[in-house]
Amino acid sequence: MNGISSPLDIFTAIGRTSPARPGDTVCLAAGKYVAPSSSSHFFRVYLTGAANNYVTISPCGRHRVTLDGGMEVYNQWVIVRDLEFMSSFTNRVTSVAGSNPPDILQP
Repeated sequence: MNGISSPLDIFTAIGRTSPARPGDTVCLAAGKYVAPSSSSHFFRVYLTGAANNYVTISPCGRHRVTLDGGMEVYNQWVIVRDLEFMSSFTNRVTSVAGSNPPDILQP
């Protein structure tokens, strides 16, 4: 399996110009990353693997990587491993019934 040995920030690792190729493991630098509001508070993953040749996104070593926001993966054959997700949005009250109320932003 190939790998990208130098730690990358999340935006370089998952963006359209990522150096990752099928079979690579992308090593993320430790830290807390906040999803941009321009993407509705989602990290958008544009990586593409291949059958039996996945691209894996994970922290470097035992480092902690925290993502504040959701994640949308646009292509197949991508594995996301050992990342911590959180939401710092404070609006968590709604008067709308159901599991996906439209008045609360949900990454």
